Amino acid sequence: MASSDAISSLYTRLQRNGYVVAEITSIGDVSVTRDDIETTHYDSDDGYKEYLPGLADGGEITIEGNFIVGDTNGQIGLKTDYEAGTVQSFELALPNAANSSWEFSAIVNAFGETQPNGDKIGFSVTMKVTGKPVLIIDDGSTGLTTPYFTLSGEISGAITPSPAASGSIYLYSATAGGSDTYVTVTPTAAAGVIKVNGVTKASGVGENVTTPATTTTPVFISVKETSKAPKIYKINITRP
Repeated sequence: MASSDAISSLYTRLQRNGYVVAEITSIGDVSVTRDDIETTHYDSDDGYKEYLPGLADGGEITIEGNFIVGDTNGQIGLKTDYEAGTVQSFELALPNAANSSWEFSAIVNAFGETQPNGDKIGFSVTMKVTGKPVLIIDDGSTGLTTPYFTLSGEISGAITPSPAASGSIYLYSATAGGSDTYVTVTPTAAAGVIKVNGVTKASGVGENVTTPATTTTPVFISVKETSKAPKIYKINITRP
């Protein structure tokens, strides 16, 4: 029997307006449907109903996760979108070899925060897709290019990530110096829009990321070329 080509959904990322939403544990289906218009008449062949294609619907998407109150532009941004009735842009990047993604606009119809007894505090969001969600299947995105990215502590200087920086590895860890109140993250990409934690940066220009003591700070680097799916890299920076 042939082995399956299925892959794990681990490292799927949802971006809200270019910012990765933190610690999502479940993402509902992106499911498009179409209405049908009945056109049956007295002379319909063999007594079968007839139809025309009607309007298409992008559907609803529900997400759940660990509630992170400090995720200002991700989880808290979704709450802000709900309050303001904002039509927001989203990208759902999938971790497959084809580097595919869904791109869509949506309104937040529901935002909830849960605190079950003896369990983690969570959140849930329901989004209604407006307009056409676009599935991009493209394996030609370049992503980060040599030297990919560098890390430099405020006091300690150069920091080496593990594993070594690469354009085809998407998860890293690094340790800042005990006195480094920030780490400068400098990405390099030959093409596309580069964002570090949602902030647009030119190639080779650093972004200072605050690193609180005794905390692990997630840093996301996104590279998005026109009409191609984004490549998203995560660096967990720990400051002792």
